[in-house]
Amino acid sequence: MRCTLIVFTWLGICFCGYAQDSSKKFTWSAYGEFYAAFDAIEPRTNQNSLPFLVNHKRVNNVGVNIALVRTHYANGNTRANAGIMLGDYSRYNLGSEDLSLRNIYELNAGVKLLKYDKLWLDAGVFESYLGFEGPLGVNNATLTRSMFAENSPYYLSGVRLHYTSRDSRMMLSAYYLNGWQRMVRPNGMRGTAWGTHIVFMPTQNTVISYGTFWGGDGFSKQLQQSNYKRWFNDVYVLFKPFKKVEAGILFDYGIDYADRQPAYRWYALNGFVKYSFTPRFSLTGRAERFSDPNYTVLSNFSSSIINSTRFLMHAYSLNFDIKLNEQITFRSEARAFESGDYNLFGKRAKPVNSTQLYTASLCVRF
Repeated sequence: MRCTLIVFTWLGICFCGYAQDSSKKFTWSAYGEFYAAFDAIEPRTNQNSLPFLVNHKRVNNVGVNIALVRTHYANGNTRANAGIMLGDYSRYNLGSEDLSLRNIYELNAGVKLLKYDKLWLDAGVFESYLGFEGPLGVNNATLTRSMFAENSPYYLSGVRLHYTSRDSRMMLSAYYLNGWQRMVRPNGMRGTAWGTHIVFMPTQNTVISYGTFWGGDGFSKQLQQSNYKRWFNDVYVLFKPFKKVEAGILFDYGIDYADRQPAYRWYALNGFVKYSFTPRFSLTGRAERFSDPNYTVLSNFSSSIINSTRFLMHAYSLNFDIKLNEQITFRSEARAFESGDYNLFGKRAKPVNSTQLYTASLCVRF
């Protein structure tokens, strides 16, 4: 609640400042992602996609993954961002939030602390710093999100202290948070939640990122006691070895502690390679592995499956993009999932231990 009050206070200051001086920067933007998804195993059934995914959720159907309107304000010493959205992403990823909050994409404001250095204090709801994928598909290397991205925070809320070096090659951030992808602090949550993020760019074509999360979140099904903590590490490297080639590697490792003892662990591996034939046409391949044997961050499975099955999934995808113009991009993707267990693919006419999804999307931004 305090963070929300801070945000609205800063937004009021910023908008009043804009009204008084039209030369200050105030911009609007819009984004829409429309998609059609097809399940190769059950092509005639309209249903939700795999239980561990939240984006492009409806298969054998046409839908809107996200439609977003954003506003950005900056006048040199203060800044603010606000975004309102709808679509499958908000419906399925923010389902645990209060109904009045589910259409908020971001809502934050900040003040510059040092006149000549880039040190900012921000408060509100932010895009997550964990991983190299976000809710806006056009900014990602692949059409669909990796299994890690779908089961880690897309957004966080709280207070952020952010520093950018004068040569812009290093960024340091510290966070005081409301929890693991939480806009409002959960009832009964004890202690605090913290995050850190370091970004280093040794060359113009290389980005190295290390992010952490430590604290409670209120999500764990297995650890119902309020004295548990989550320790999460996110490491990735983005690089461009050749003019037409981009690549990324990600590794994540998490531990939930109960009474200061490790209780549950999970990890993810993800890598992609993108080749641009021309500025308009590109091809991207991805491979990933996600292991969460105790369903620590997976929430959409029944208790019978959780008690009898250890979650381990591999996935592979091939993505082809056509940039029609500066505002519109058409994307298509074929993706295969494989597991040694027959219970991890949701309700189906017959048990399967693999499946294929085919997805096409049209991304429009202004």
